[in-house]
Amino acid sequence: MSRRYPLEPLIATRTLRCERALRETQARQAVLAERCAERDAALRKRIELGDQRATQQQYLANVTHAGECSPSGYARIEQRTLLLDVQIEQQAARVAQAEQRVAEAEAEVAKALKVFRAAQAKLDALEQQKQRWRSELERAQRRAENGRAQELTQYRRTTAGGMHHA
Repeated sequence: MSRRYPLEPLIATRTLRCERALRETQARQAVLAERCAERDAALRKRIELGDQRATQQQYLANVTHAGECSPSGYARIEQRTLLLDVQIEQQAARVAQAEQRVAEAEAEVAKALKVFRAAQAKLDALEQQKQRWRSELERAQRRAENGRAQELTQYRRTTAGGMHHA
């Protein structure tokens, strides 16, 4: 009588868990990529705004030095410079938030990868155990078949021997 080990359902369950962990990891990586793109865009905007502000300040310095700017023109330039300062600060705050989200996403991805690797290691160990059990089962079946064959041969010899004596 062969005893069956219910490994296939266990392995299938573990495989599904690993696949789910992989999908979750891939989804987190997609979120991370999106957040990185947001951060890069925010940084580019910040650089652009910084360049605009520097250009405005240079223009302001040039026209003020040359005496070409009227008080109202100077006030408009100063107002524009202040507006750019506010935009730069707002953009810097958004960049900081994006960087925080990216750091959180990176931590989530690292955590998911750790879970996935652990699940994969368990799956590999189960697969090895399944192979060991399968080998043991095959050896046991061969021993049982050989034992039955020997018993049958012995029985035939005994039976055949008894007939010759009769």
